[in-house]
Amino acid sequence: MQQKPLVSCITIFLNAEKFIEEAIASIFAQTYTDWEFILVDDGSTDRSTAIAVKYADTYPNHVICLEHNNHQNKGMSASRNLGIKAANGKYICFLDADDVWLPQKLEQQVALLEDRPDVAMVYGLIHFWYSWTGKLEDKEQDFIYRRHFHQASRLFTPPQLLILLLRERAPAVGLGCNPMIRKEVFSKVGYFEAAFRDHYEDYVLLSKVTLDYSVLVTDQCWSKYRRHPDSCTAISFDFVENIDKICSAKLKFLTWLSQYLIQKEIKNIWIWLPIKIEGWWHRYPRLLILKRQLQNWLSR
Repeated sequence: MQQKPLVSCITIFLNAEKFIEEAIASIFAQTYTDWEFILVDDGSTDRSTAIAVKYADTYPNHVICLEHNNHQNKGMSASRNLGIKAANGKYICFLDADDVWLPQKLEQQVALLEDRPDVAMVYGLIHFWYSWTGKLEDKEQDFIYRRHFHQASRLFTPPQLLILLLRERAPAVGLGCNPMIRKEVFSKVGYFEAAFRDHYEDYVLLSKVTLDYSVLVTDQCWSKYRRHPDSCTAISFDFVENIDKICSAKLKFLTWLSQYLIQKEIKNIWIWLPIKIEGWWHRYPRLLILKRQLQNWLSR
């Protein structure tokens, strides 16, 4: 019997005691059992460190717990890189400590990538999860995020998905809980950029991957993206309130990407055009707010 490929599941965490055991439980509940679980502590000061160590001690053949030297806090990119470099799997998945996977995520994503050796990454729809609170009014807010999903399954060849990401017209990736990526990709395009400690760290990696590799996007849903006040999605949803922070982070990303493309000698006008346009809008936050409000009004 052919051996099943190993999947490396990576969870980075910082003071996540409230939710981390639920995330861990969703990995143990997977129908696909050929996985290793790498927990990376980014300098926690609450009980989440003890929780992670407990699982590593209890399941030493499946779970390991890592941290930076001297229990430092180095940010999301450096922490994910630490997990990737320790991974032994053929495939890599990330699960943020406040999110959960549905039971068939690994099984179905492995099957898709095994069937499509030309594909470097696969991802699907995301369940925006408010009902974790148990409140009736929050349950009514749950929804599957379908924006820009126009067909059941689509293969994006490079650099199609990158162009859509830059134009903000790509099906939402949700790197922290959604995709499965071939590990070999990281050895070819590199890792996360440590300078991006939090916001847009996902766009940095996605830009590297989608510039060179094909990505399969499906309408299957494998992940529940917990919505709470401290989540990154909460900040992006509160667009007006956080406009200055959003614009600063976006400009930092666009500056990095421009330098990366120059280094790679990429001259594709369809990549450069949205970089220039988005860069202009994000230099004028108040105009960007008016633009977004007009787009929302026209889409009604």
